[in-house]
Amino acid sequence: MNNKISKNRIIALISLISFLTVLIFSSAFVLTHADHEHDYSSTGEACSICVQIQGAENIFKYLGAAFFCALFVIGGLYAIVKTIKAMAVCAVFSNPITLKIRINT
Repeated sequence: MNNKISKNRIIALISLISFLTVLIFSSAFVLTHADHEHDYSSTGEACSICVQIQGAENIFKYLGAAFFCALFVIGGLYAIVKTIKAMAVCAVFSNPITLKIRINT
């Protein structure tokens, strides 16, 4: 069981590192090629660098929206869980045994 958890963590860490690497290299490509000479071909196709920059910008836009949506959902769930835990602490049901009251009859 413990070996499986460590394998999952390693896979998650590798995925995170590769995702961040692609994100950094994409942003570096956009920054270094923002001001470039267009290589329009005679067939009327679009500039290949412009197409790549537009693709990277779209990815950044969608990832940013997804990140903030996920952050909102996780924050909401965290607030709900904390509220339920606080309510559970306050809503302790008491009886004579938990209150240690001696009942004389």
